[in-house]
Amino acid sequence: MPKPILYLAAKYKDQAREQLAELSDRYQIKDKNQLQASDYAQIEIFFGSDLDTLAAIYQEKDRRLAWLQLDTAGADYLPQEVMADPRVTVTTVSGIHAPSIAESIYGYLLGGFHQLFIYHDQQEENNWHRYEHVKNLAGKKALLYGTGHLASEIARIGQAFGLSCYGVNTSGRPVEHFQNTYTQSSVTERLGEMDIIINTLPATAETENIFNQHFFKQMKTNSYFINVGRGNAVVEADLQAALEEEKIAGAYLDVFQEEPLEEDNPLWQTKNLLITPHASGRVEHFRDDIFKIFYQNYQDYLSGNYPNVNRLDKKKGY
Repeated sequence: MPKPILYLAAKYKDQAREQLAELSDRYQIKDKNQLQASDYAQIEIFFGSDLDTLAAIYQEKDRRLAWLQLDTAGADYLPQEVMADPRVTVTTVSGIHAPSIAESIYGYLLGGFHQLFIYHDQQEENNWHRYEHVKNLAGKKALLYGTGHLASEIARIGQAFGLSCYGVNTSGRPVEHFQNTYTQSSVTERLGEMDIIINTLPATAETENIFNQHFFKQMKTNSYFINVGRGNAVVEADLQAALEEEKIAGAYLDVFQEEPLEEDNPLWQTKNLLITPHASGRVEHFRDDIFKIFYQNYQDYLSGNYPNVNRLDKKKGY
């Protein structure tokens, strides 16, 4: 029987491949350009998010796939057959994007609170108009849906600005850096107190369309909504209406119901809305950080243990 294959869905530097080879000669290390049709059944370790190759593996009756290391924080796009396969362990890179996404959020908030976006537009018109009443983050309240890696980093940084952060999780359990935490059912009466609401939740059946017309009506008219979780959580037409009707002051979306966002999507023209193309977590050392997580998990796997860094709970979906 041929050696099992460690499949690299993305192209990594020769140095990275050499590091993996030095750990063990148990596997053939192949990337997409090196795969042949006869290789699919031999892939035991899959590193990346190449759905075409994953589908080809699942066409093989006697496949060897045992571990899938995603290069994404979420796993909501995985086929159901993978999620239902008890033989396959799935790990993610959850948390790796937290510092970059948090910085993007504060870039948006500081730019908006201090009128920097408006001043940029004025500069193009040679317009010297001064806004006297800018806002500070100090003393404001932010409510974060989710209290995981990303939300905790947002809350930690918020403390430096004097921002009070509150969290929402399934049990209402206390979490470091949050003033208080609530369950989704118990937080409703507090929505009208919040200056900023941030979604960091993964895509699950429970998070589908939870930010809707009813939700936006409960927000303050001078508050801001941010989504860096998953697009399924927001009814985009309801958010657009809330912005156009000035029910809320502004919004920042980095994720959407369907991506990429179509050119004729009305969100592009919605006032007081900042759109980024699911890019808030992209930084210059992005691939290196992903590889470090895989490398650590690979060491565990070679030792006969489950890869434990960011092991996915398939029942919960995160």
